[in-house]
Amino acid sequence: MTASEDEAKYDEARFLALISGLAAGVMQHLGKIVNPLSGKIEKELEAAKGSIDILRMLREKTKGNLTEREERNLDAFISSAQLNYLDEVKAEAEKPKEKPEEKPEEKPEQEPEQEKKEQPAQEEKEDEPAKQEDPAEEKSEQTPAEGDQPSE
Repeated sequence: MTASEDEAKYDEARFLALISGLAAGVMQHLGKIVNPLSGKIEKELEAAKGSIDILRMLREKTKGNLTEREERNLDAFISSAQLNYLDEVKAEAEKPKEKPEEKPEEKPEQEPEQEKKEQPAQEEKEDEPAKQEDPAEEKSEQTPAEGDQPSE
């Protein structure tokens, strides 16, 4: 093999790695595979659509410059991604819409966080008035003025 043939093989491998990485990103955005950073299944249909558009753009921009293997793999990735995207869009459209009455169930999850933030502030406020309104402290701090009778 010549140096140019070796370079052509490496270029093909790099291109295939690029498009397979983009295809894996599409599958992740469609919720088909786990997000490796969060460890969760996440759906982001707009991001998936954007990645599919990039794959389609690559196909157009590289037309006539790809090997048969590169073209076959790129077409397969695009077809698979588009079909999976359509399935997810259909599934989202068929989901029953949440009614406003069902949303209060989510509020209790948010309230404990808010209560935790508000509790220290409330405790401080409760402590301050107690110090100011404590009658025993007020009496000990007050001194009788001239003409005032000390209370018994």
